Amino acid sequence: MFVLLMMVAVVCFSVYLSIEAMKNGMCEKRWFVAGMCFGPVVWPMFNVKKQMLLRKQQGIDGVSLRL
Repeated sequence: MFVLLMMVAVVCFSVYLSIEAMKNGMCEKRWFVAGMCFGPVVWPMFNVKKQMLLRKQQGIDGVSLRL
């Protein structure tokens, strides 16, 4: 029962990660597979990649406002 619960959790996390990747303009297939293989361990790497893409799009003189 525990193994089945963990498998469902990993699949749900993978779907969530691919949706977040799609919303941020990233390759959702790659993040879906990473989520399936490694589970929630991929979340910090996803956040770092998202920040890198944001800074790349803003350029050197880009300014970001957070409210």
